[in-house]
Amino acid sequence: MATGRHGLSAEQIYKLAEFQGFKCPLSGVDFIITDGEIYDPTTNKRIAIDHDHTSGLIRGLLIQKVNWLVDQW
Repeated sequence: MATGRHGLSAEQIYKLAEFQGFKCPLSGVDFIITDGEIYDPTTNKRIAIDHDHTSGLIRGLLIQKVNWLVDQW
């Protein structure tokens, strides 16, 4: 299985979005799905993959603005 962003394949990212109900768990904003890719409707960019920068552990998918705030916290 080919890996991409943060070691996740496109299929794994989709499954994670599906598990989250295709929503950002912190803001409740619905993701946009276009051609199998998950997008942030607030920026029209690919959804952010939230991860621990030290361990690399994937925590979930967030919209960009929430991901920036999490990094500041």
